[in-house]
Amino acid sequence: MIPQVTENGMKDLIFELAKAGVKHVIVEFFWFPIAHTKDKSARLKLALDAYCDAGGTVGEGLKEYHNDLYALHNSFEDSEKVYGRVFYSKKQMARLMLNFAEMVSEANKEFKKVVFS
Repeated sequence: MIPQVTENGMKDLIFELAKAGVKHVIVEFFWFPIAHTKDKSARLKLALDAYCDAGGTVGEGLKEYHNDLYALHNSFEDSEKVYGRVFYSKKQMARLMLNFAEMVSEANKEFKKVVFS
């Protein structure tokens, strides 16, 4: 899951997966490898700029950082640099996981098939 990008379409994705018979959904948040942060960040920014130019949307926070996901990651006090990686905000991940759990619960009511983990 790329914060402020793929979270926008997550509900539609979960419902489509449920409709297709998927029984489990696992969400992992995008992280940067410290050794390659500058390169990954620059390439991802180019891809996000092209995505927006083609009509895609990103969240307001990412817009504020001009599609620089690494800068967004570092803007949170609780982002971490451990295990050779730069992780997104723990508080934001917890908030998003609750949102995803609610989406899966809704999908379960309709399709009775998806388990969130």
